Amino acid sequence: MNDISYVIIACYPDRGMKYRGSKSLMEFNGSKLLQHQIDLIISAQKYLKNKYEIILVCDFDKLKIHKAFGNQIKIVSTEDRTNPVFTGCAEAKYNYLIFMDYGCLCNTKLLKSIQKVGPSVVCTKDLGLSHLDVGCITSERGLEHMFLGLDHKFTNMFVLSSTEKQAILQNKGCHRHNLLYFEILNILIENNCIISTINAPNNSFYYFNHMRQKNGISKFIKKNAH
Repeated sequence: MNDISYVIIACYPDRGMKYRGSKSLMEFNGSKLLQHQIDLIISAQKYLKNKYEIILVCDFDKLKIHKAFGNQIKIVSTEDRTNPVFTGCAEAKYNYLIFMDYGCLCNTKLLKSIQKVGPSVVCTKDLGLSHLDVGCITSERGLEHMFLGLDHKFTNMFVLSSTEKQAILQNKGCHRHNLLYFEILNILIENNCIISTINAPNNSFYYFNHMRQKNGISKFIKKNAH
């Protein structure tokens, strides 16, 4: 079992939600959203003997997040104007990295399934998650391309191994601060990195990016309490 660096990216404020501050600090069912993500990781790591760390990369509300969670996880910022995926790779202690956006929640079973699969993106065909913007084109080889509006939806969760980590650190094209997740993954594919896809079963994943989903995320958390 690989030692794992979990990287939660708390950047990119959602349209219409920026005035509320970081989603990580919003409370659902008595705990902040970030605490639910931390609890999910701890639950998925239970009984495993590998080492792991949790890193949160943010570009706003850093002091508030540090005050609330600085004793549990490592918190870093993108002040050097590189993108958060590069920052996560640069800060990660281990060479197996699981990235998730700060709007992502899944059940323990799904997170366990991606702890040992190798470089991959987590996708979903759940029609109830139509608010996910980016989709995937796949083949027998694996992931071929990612772009806006495609049907096979990207959950904003992905896995990198040492090969992809080093490619990101060494390729200056991956350092620009305005790159989105899927753009970095496309660069890796163009440079012959082989990335597979994992399909998240319906109801195993929830992505929160609008206040109208508040009841939905509360129900998901209650159903998948750790």
